[in-house]
Amino acid sequence: MAETEKKTVNFTCQEVLGLKSYTHKEWSSAETLQKIKERREKKAGMNNKRPVKDKNGDLITDEEGQKKRLVDHFQELLYRPTPVNPPKIPPDVELEEQKRTKENFRKRMREVKELDITADNLVKSLESSLKEKEHEVKQEQQRNRELDAKFKNLLQEKESIEAQLKVFKKRKKNLKDELAALEELNAQLVEESSRIIDHTNTNQKIQLCDKKNQENNEPTKVKEQNKQCEHLSDSDSTEIDLDDSIFLQEDVGWQPIDHEQPSSHSVKKVQDQKNKRYLEKAQEAVLRKSSRLLSRSEENLRNTSNEVSNIKSRLIDLEHEKIMLVKQLTQFRSKYNYITRQKDKEIQRLKSELEL
Repeated sequence: MAETEKKTVNFTCQEVLGLKSYTHKEWSSAETLQKIKERREKKAGMNNKRPVKDKNGDLITDEEGQKKRLVDHFQELLYRPTPVNPPKIPPDVELEEQKRTKENFRKRMREVKELDITADNLVKSLESSLKEKEHEVKQEQQRNRELDAKFKNLLQEKESIEAQLKVFKKRKKNLKDELAALEELNAQLVEESSRIIDHTNTNQKIQLCDKKNQENNEPTKVKEQNKQCEHLSDSDSTEIDLDDSIFLQEDVGWQPIDHEQPSSHSVKKVQDQKNKRYLEKAQEAVLRKSSRLLSRSEENLRNTSNEVSNIKSRLIDLEHEKIMLVKQLTQFRSKYNYITRQKDKEIQRLKSELEL
């Protein structure tokens, strides 16, 4: 048994799988060989043929009887009667209706012969119809050209309006910068006016001190009060810059007071009154200038904003017109294509009729 187990078995795959024959070598035991034999015997014993029976259900073993039975069966299928209510089965492919066939062309020719239409008249009618169609096509081409020209003009207008918008935006930015500068200047003017008011208050304090000195003739008290007034005048005068004095000199003609110069009580009063007048005039002039500049800048801003809004509305209108023109162009082009197709079809039809 050991020898049988170790010997090689050569068999072909064609017997097992039905493929091309090629040798296959493998080591196998006696049990596997027996199983293979049993399977082969079972397959050989199986009868895969379909049995043939009579009308009564009896089996037919003869080959001639089987052939006769099959012939009878097929004759019955061929010559069976039609059903009373056959089912309406829709066709897989839809039939094209109103096809142009030779019969239709012959009918047309008969009608032409009955009407006694000559070939020359028929050709003339065809030429007239073709000319009409060509005229319609030319008109539509002209309309398309006009629409194209309008479309180009609209695009040019849009570009010009966009350029104007850019210019107005730049102007708006410049005006905003000017407004910011004017606001800063106004704030500076308010600060200067507050400084001037403080200076007037110090002058009033000095006048009060002088009055008290006149009422009280005591020399010691007078000296102390004068020192206090001088201290107040020095502390307030330092707050006023030289730039402020120059600015007021240019606008109103105000000149700063020299407190170091000796002056009497009457001279001080006159100078204080002059200073008050000059200060009031300077404040009024500064406020007038600032108000004028602000009003001008506000008017310019309003005008620019109105112009920008008008330009935007015009742009929106132009875009609507552009959309309408594009729609009209598409409609005209579709009509043009449809007419050209009809023209080609009629030409082909007429050629076929003339050939017949």
